[in-house]
Amino acid sequence: MTKFISFNYSLNSLLKNKEKYFIINFNEKKIKILVNNESKLWVKNYKSNWLNKSEKERNRLNLNISSESFFVIFYFFKFILPDVLEMYEFLNVKKKMGLKILNIGAGLGFFEVFISQLFDDYNFKFYLIEQTTQKPSENGNNSIITLHPLKYLNSYLKKNNLRNFYSFSPDEKNKFANINFDIVFSFRSWGFLYDLSEYSSFIKNNLDKEGFVITDLIKESIEKFRCMFLMSDEISNKAGNNFRFIGKHIITK
Repeated sequence: MTKFISFNYSLNSLLKNKEKYFIINFNEKKIKILVNNESKLWVKNYKSNWLNKSEKERNRLNLNISSESFFVIFYFFKFILPDVLEMYEFLNVKKKMGLKILNIGAGLGFFEVFISQLFDDYNFKFYLIEQTTQKPSENGNNSIITLHPLKYLNSYLKKNNLRNFYSFSPDEKNKFANINFDIVFSFRSWGFLYDLSEYSSFIKNNLDKEGFVITDLIKESIEKFRCMFLMSDEISNKAGNNFRFIGKHIITK
């Protein structure tokens, strides 16, 4: 049973610690989330469409916190924490020493930072896939800029003292062809932004026989996902065309 998590408690901790980090009080553990240049730049570059909502909430609360720092904690509570809470029960049942977790579309690694502290006695091993993306420049000249998320990800995880992590681009995934993953998850990425065919062979070859996959799917991907597993179920129905599924006993033939 998880305890109520207070946004105000975390917000006060951010103020108390001079905007360097905030604390989440979760099941008698105090989880520390760094607010630094990597996290500020990442949310600015990748979640800029939520900046106005973040600023509106900051003004409503009348806080003496910078826009950049508030945007990090706002994003974490809005997007990351709900995913962590939904995954917690699955991880709690599956937990074991050296559990191998693959995250497709890992972002900045917020999930890994949280989970590594929550299950710090179990020495989980994290494998994170991210890829270079492009987006329109915001300087108004119609140019395209290239973003390199692995650079932010690697730096952020090291500064959070994660040691058992391996980050790589999709082109490098064959370097890990000998790893049997206990859990594969992908939030709003594989089967949502990218077609399931992009990683299906890799997952079929590398998912442990007792492992499972949790991913977000658009409606058009659901039947294809079901065909990959002997057992599959919908966990939750998110807003819009976003369905979270779990798959067990992958079909390898």
